[in-house]
Amino acid sequence: MISVVSYLAQEPLTVGEVKRYSRIDEDAEDGLIEQQIIPAARALAETRTGSIIRRGRFAEKITLGSALSVGAVTLVETVVVDGESVAFEAIEKGRRTVVLGQASAPKEAVVTFLAGVDISHYPGVRDWLLLTCGWMYRNRELMLTGSSAVNEMPRLYVDSLLVPLSLPPAF
Repeated sequence: MISVVSYLAQEPLTVGEVKRYSRIDEDAEDGLIEQQIIPAARALAETRTGSIIRRGRFAEKITLGSALSVGAVTLVETVVVDGESVAFEAIEKGRRTVVLGQASAPKEAVVTFLAGVDISHYPGVRDWLLLTCGWMYRNRELMLTGSSAVNEMPRLYVDSLLVPLSLPPAF
């Protein structure tokens, strides 16, 4: 499982961008948009694509020789086995990063890495985030009450905007 060590950038959208795109005039719910809707839309995009969008430092426990579970990794910083930093090699395979160590047998390791994208290079993903934020805002009562009676956006069309960041299935 991946854990966030620290974020190195702001959310990929601002409250102003979401309000303009979704034609929201009132200011009363800016906090909801900033603190819940934008992070939720980004997290959903990260879940559906398998790639990290908001730049940050992350840690994941893996077996050396296997791939990190997310895409958009920009740098592997450290690999720790049994509490000790070890030499490693990070290899890109497709859109995945495989971490190799010096150990002769596969070992569990904690890998610290940087990941995230510049959303300006992915206009379709940005549009998906804006569409999702607008949908979440219009259906905010369902989010606030935790209702599961949510009508989803049309996924076939909308999720096609996420393809540039989507990882191929791993077997």
